[in-house]
Amino acid sequence: VYNRSDVRNRKVEALARRLHRQRPDVQIHALAARADSEFLDRRLPDVSLVVEATGDPEVRRMTNGACLTHRTPWLTGGASGADGFFATLRPDLDGQPCWACIEPESDPPGEPVQGGAPPVAGIIGAAMALGALRTLMEDPESAPGETRLHRLAGGDGTWRSTAAHRRAGCPACGGDA
Repeated sequence: VYNRSDVRNRKVEALARRLHRQRPDVQIHALAARADSEFLDRRLPDVSLVVEATGDPEVRRMTNGACLTHRTPWLTGGASGADGFFATLRPDLDGQPCWACIEPESDPPGEPVQGGAPPVAGIIGAAMALGALRTLMEDPESAPGETRLHRLAGGDGTWRSTAAHRRAGCPACGGDA
């Protein structure tokens, strides 16, 4: 996505310019800002989809909470070393699990995870981009009804996809309790 002329520019601005050149009919708002609760609460009512790929567990938890509050669909994903994951979450639809339902123990407080190998980050990014397009286009092939967590084991190139369900007593969404 980036080339040498982008080195001194913010990634979000370079990407916005490139996307605008490719699709001038699409409205793009590039925001170079740290995501915090106030930022998310202010911005989420105006967006159709959130894509979170920061690798920061605290940002992921804040995004989950804000998307639940505003019933905004979102994707999360990341890569660490040779492994990666992604999921599409649909708090805009009744009965769907939230991130805390799916991975209550995977995001312990503390440091963001280490970055992934560039090919793994590229694979996860491409999968997330496809998920974003399918969600925005309401693709019948990806009709929600079953939220899935997709994990890539980069060492051997295998994917594992598991169904996710609401967790009774989930502290974020309440689950089925």
